[in-house]
Amino acid sequence: MTQVTTTDYRDYILREFERRQKKNPSYSLRAFARDLEIPCSRLSEILNRKRGLSQRRAPALADKLYLSPTEKEYFVDLALCEHARSGLVKNMAVKRINARKMMSAKYDENVFSIIADWYHHVLLEYLQLPNADQSIDAISAQYGIQPGEVERALERLEKVSLIHKEDDGRWTVNNQHRTAAFHANFDGMKRYYSQLMSKVNDHIGKESRAWNMSASTIQIKKSAFPQVVEKLTKFRQELMAELESSPERDSVCCLTMQFFDFAAETNQNTPI
Repeated sequence: MTQVTTTDYRDYILREFERRQKKNPSYSLRAFARDLEIPCSRLSEILNRKRGLSQRRAPALADKLYLSPTEKEYFVDLALCEHARSGLVKNMAVKRINARKMMSAKYDENVFSIIADWYHHVLLEYLQLPNADQSIDAISAQYGIQPGEVERALERLEKVSLIHKEDDGRWTVNNQHRTAAFHANFDGMKRYYSQLMSKVNDHIGKESRAWNMSASTIQIKKSAFPQVVEKLTKFRQELMAELESSPERDSVCCLTMQFFDFAAETNQNTPI
């Protein structure tokens, strides 16, 4: 998602295990448990939700996972939110988690103008897939982007510090969750949404399991507009958080929502 989305601290454990396995395919869960300095049986129970993490154990484990300070704080709060025995400690963790969601990194207009073309955002998501083939040719074939443009897009993303290259040559996304909110006349936003709508038009009339479209014409009172927007936003965020928590994710899709008044002027429409 390109807004903190993982809602399970176990995702961080699995992510680190997968990273080490990519470097060493023979790397086992037993070896991982040894490096984390916890019994393999306990690690297995944690991952299978049969055992939790204590307020003392969570920070120590976060250190072994080489998390950034921000990630460590979030990891610990997720564990406390689920396992803390004290209601006060649990409630404080929940408040900190909610605050982080409100403070998710946002694009500024200068950055978004550089990466407004749709494929930049696809690349940001694709590079986060657990088993993504990051070769230029693979990306080109997957999304129908010319190889040269794939290279230039990666260069732009690196230039604005959204990605960086690891020692092993693989790309890593620096901030996985970003939001964008701009005024209606911002050219970058108009270009981005126009390209998405163009892709929508390309699929109209075609049957595909990877495509779903629906629309409803409804009667409402105008004072309910903010409530509709709020509910749609909440639904979108919850759905994205649920889908992106899967370690088996293997595709990049687009979820678009529009809500508008047929009688309103163009500049009064309320897009989501």
